[in-house]
Amino acid sequence: MILEFDYLKKFKCTSYDCINTCCSGWDIHVDEKTFSKIQNSKDPKIENFFLNKLKKSNNKNFAAEINTNKNKRCIFLDNKNLCKIQKNIDDRFLSETCKTYPRREVAFPDSKFFSATFGCPEIINLVLFNNDNPYILHNGTKSNNNEIGIFKNIDCKYAGTGKKILNFIYNLFLKNENVKFILIVVNQIIIQRHLIEENSSKVDEILIYICDSLKKENYNKITDDYFQIECLKQIIYQLNNVTEPIAKIINKDCKKFFSKKKSLEDFSNKKKFFDDILNEHPKLESNFFMNEIFGRLQFFTNKDLDAEKMLTKTIITYSLARFFFIITSNEATVSKKNNYSKILSQCSRCFEGMNLEGFSEQKKGFFTSLVALF
Repeated sequence: MILEFDYLKKFKCTSYDCINTCCSGWDIHVDEKTFSKIQNSKDPKIENFFLNKLKKSNNKNFAAEINTNKNKRCIFLDNKNLCKIQKNIDDRFLSETCKTYPRREVAFPDSKFFSATFGCPEIINLVLFNNDNPYILHNGTKSNNNEIGIFKNIDCKYAGTGKKILNFIYNLFLKNENVKFILIVVNQIIIQRHLIEENSSKVDEILIYICDSLKKENYNKITDDYFQIECLKQIIYQLNNVTEPIAKIINKDCKKFFSKKKSLEDFSNKKKFFDDILNEHPKLESNFFMNEIFGRLQFFTNKDLDAEKMLTKTIITYSLARFFFIITSNEATVSKKNNYSKILSQCSRCFEGMNLEGFSEQKKGFFTSLVALF
């Protein structure tokens, strides 16, 4: 069974028109199979093409890494942002990363689930600037009952419970519930997972109870500009080993913003630039979190994975992208949507593999503070 978000059927790389090429700004790794294919090729053209273009990877999961120039651009990228490997050699010599990006895969015994990362600006365009919910296809067809059939039969009770939880969350998104409410419900489900597992015959009742007990609050009121600035400032100054584009925003734009005497007033005034995008695309926040939660649905089916840290990182990534966009925007910005797409794609790439451990290990009530960051 192949499950995938519908937008993947529409995806097409924008290549030289891309506002933030995936071939620049980060490390591009080569898998063992592709590296072996290159090493064992007896074709002089291929040998000369790849000569001195690859180096040993610092990531133990990969055989090599592609060299980049001083601007961190892939050495195989031409001046039109087109890949020289595809143009001049053969796409069989592309690494698996390059072949599959921006797609993400989660594999189960009898099914695979595909989504895509917001590291790609075109995915942002298809998902966030779309006023409909993304929906999940089963072997290319939309399900009539809004159920995610990630697997039919599995011996693991934890995974079976996870399937019920995912379907419950999926329907909260489809019902267009408030996104902050959904995130707080998801977090509470994660906290109460042990109780849910102990009462596996009453999963549905427990999920409904959690949902109903949290519906009393007005989650739109959970916001405060001063709190957002101070909390994000603390988070920003705890970040280490960020990619160059994000480091530039932190060292230049954030430093300048935090030094202003009227930073609160400036932030409050500039929020309108982001609010304008939200008004035009009211599904943006909901679609962001829907894509990220279900793109990592293995965190709900594998008890060895920490779902709370995943959710925390997702919220921090969204909040930082929003914050960076607000403080770097002004009336002269020609295309604010393009600017937001570029910043969000940079944040997604930067924080995708970053260990934000510690942010989720905070005092009680920290999660409610997290959803106040946007």
